[in-house]
Amino acid sequence: MKTIRLLSALMLLAVIIWDCKKDDENRPPSKPKLLEPAQGAVVAPEKITFKWEESIDAEGEDIYYEIFLSSDSLVWSAITYAKPSGTEVINQSGYYFFPFEFGKKYYWKVVAESHSGGGITGTSESDVISFYTYSTGVESLSKASGDGFVNLTWTDPAGLSKVEVTFTPAVNGITQPITVNPGIGKLELQGMANSTVYSFYVKAFNSIGLASKVDSIKAMPLALTLVHDYNFNIYSTVQIGTQTWLRENLRATRWQNGNEMKNSYYKFYEISSQSNIYGYYYYVDAAINGTDGKNPCPCGYHVPSDDEWKTLERFLGMPEAELDGMFLNRGENEEVGKLLKSTTGWEDYAVTNDGNGSDLYGFKLLPAGFYDFHSFMYAGEFADIWTSTNYGEDSNLSRRLSYQNKSIRRQAFGGSGAISIRCVKD
Repeated sequence: MKTIRLLSALMLLAVIIWDCKKDDENRPPSKPKLLEPAQGAVVAPEKITFKWEESIDAEGEDIYYEIFLSSDSLVWSAITYAKPSGTEVINQSGYYFFPFEFGKKYYWKVVAESHSGGGITGTSESDVISFYTYSTGVESLSKASGDGFVNLTWTDPAGLSKVEVTFTPAVNGITQPITVNPGIGKLELQGMANSTVYSFYVKAFNSIGLASKVDSIKAMPLALTLVHDYNFNIYSTVQIGTQTWLRENLRATRWQNGNEMKNSYYKFYEISSQSNIYGYYYYVDAAINGTDGKNPCPCGYHVPSDDEWKTLERFLGMPEAELDGMFLNRGENEEVGKLLKSTTGWEDYAVTNDGNGSDLYGFKLLPAGFYDFHSFMYAGEFADIWTSTNYGEDSNLSRRLSYQNKSIRRQAFGGSGAISIRCVKD
């Protein structure tokens, strides 16, 4: 009997010791819960941000994380010292790097490790989640528009199965999305409303049905005598001799390539309270017709050169002997300036001298004045207009028309001054 009691006591003691031992064992951190990218998500391959919920360690030990990435769920690559609040992994060389490609499926998981005394005391592993990268999009997306039509063109990416195009606002009779098969690379739309800005959204799909990021472009169809700049300001046009000119001064704030007309120091233009009438005022930097897309005029137009102004002046009747002159009364006897000035808006010069023009050809030139010394000056009296022709440091040749005479003055302008731009067709 004593032997049985002793064995029972020993067994009870062993159970107590075992229970205490279990309580003393270090428990692993909680299983990480993956958040982004979620299951089935489609993301850009250039840079992917991974997020998950922080694990909890019952003993309060430090937790370190590793992201594991795979293209087949068999072979894994580790990203160490990852942060659950957001770890960015790029597809170019760097510390957090993985060779993501366009239009592929990938897998990811996270391992949480608790550390104490310089060693790992426990690990836990998340579920595995798969996601996709965007397919390669179209290249060189461009547009052309005219009277009631918009044409889009692009270059197909490799492995294309189809291109889908949608646009807003919708047009009756055009079903969306519009599917374009490989090898076509264009879409021609008729029945569009003139003077309406349409936004087009283009997606390319690869052979496994993955879509690209959306490429977008805007277009505005217009009547034949109208054009627009990058800001979609609308201008009417007029044919004078062999040239086609805008009938209004420029109001663009972006180059033809879409970039804003400014550098790191200042904008290339000024806007007055009457710019809705006179147009904007541009510094000499904007009048150069840069070959890198820095053309302020509507597509198909440019800032006229000194020679192109001479072509206009010659057509208006200015004598050849006066074309190259730098004096006040060029073409005064022929009233070449009066032919371009608007019929209203110009101040009178003395009681008997009307400053307005005859606007014989519909050029409709208004007296915008100019901007200098931090002020807008001489509106109603002068019209100063850039040419693209350089005339020394920080200045170009320009033209001035005045309420005081009927001529066109050829002069240099620049420095801190800003004047009007009137565009001519290429």
